[in-house]
Amino acid sequence: MSDAEIQQSSETIHLMFGSTSDETHILPKVRAFSIRHPPLIIDLQYGSVDNTPKKVEMVLTNWSSEGSATKARTYATGAGMVNALTGESKSHYARLNDLVVGVPVTDKSSEGLTAFLSTFEKPPFNPVVAVGLNNADAALEIVYRFKHKPITNGVERVIVPGAPEESYDLVRNEFYAALKDFGIFYDIVDLSEIGSTPNEIVLNPFCIHTQPSLRQVDKRLAETQGGIQIAYPMVPIRGYTTFYAKLAQEMGEMRCTGIVTSLYPVNAAIVAAQLTRNEDALRLIKAKREERAVKIEKHKGLTIINREVTQNK
Repeated sequence: MSDAEIQQSSETIHLMFGSTSDETHILPKVRAFSIRHPPLIIDLQYGSVDNTPKKVEMVLTNWSSEGSATKARTYATGAGMVNALTGESKSHYARLNDLVVGVPVTDKSSEGLTAFLSTFEKPPFNPVVAVGLNNADAALEIVYRFKHKPITNGVERVIVPGAPEESYDLVRNEFYAALKDFGIFYDIVDLSEIGSTPNEIVLNPFCIHTQPSLRQVDKRLAETQGGIQIAYPMVPIRGYTTFYAKLAQEMGEMRCTGIVTSLYPVNAAIVAAQLTRNEDALRLIKAKREERAVKIEKHKGLTIINREVTQNK
């Protein structure tokens, strides 16, 4: 773009990665997004929580100062290994209504599996939306679609692919219960109906046998305006690392799909509330999260001497 075109462009999307060595992995995907959205400016920064903490603080503080005090912000970051950068943006800068998107990057030790798992396996009430391996394209697309999504103040219903609830097992019914607990409205629809309207938010609870539906939904949403898919894995990590290693690669080629913590449906519900800007749900979630925080803060710790454990007073 020329200087004049840059000045005329009114929107910048921020992105930060942990090392300049990540560039060879993520830059092709950044370019792919830029080709689809030529008017946008993409601000790509590098900063390491371990090696350049002051730069990370400066960049994330600048992001946090943009826009109004109440409007939802986005934090899109990524790194290899344990992806500490995304954890930093989530724990120290993002508010409950802010959308945090993490990009796991290929590394030598685990070929990106460690980064993939550490990016989306977050504690209850603290979700991060992780994209596939090196998939800066999907991260930018999700951020862009979220920022341009019409604000409906919680009346919007999310879409869940599947059949009637009665046919589901305990794990999937726990997912539906979490949505109901926080007032997340949803419709269960056949896979063939997804992508028929713009700006659909699809929550896709999947297991090993239904995992192929992720690609089908992503393809449908990529062809429509504004759709986002959030995958909720009903598959434990233990014993299934090969499955997740393959999933990380497959999601690396998806356009508008992210994944959240496995077997903790509350995190899927929170992301649904964020994406639909459901303020009532977010207030309920905030109260519940604060209850958990108070319990931890009040605990004074333990003292262990010669195997005897006593609680500090």
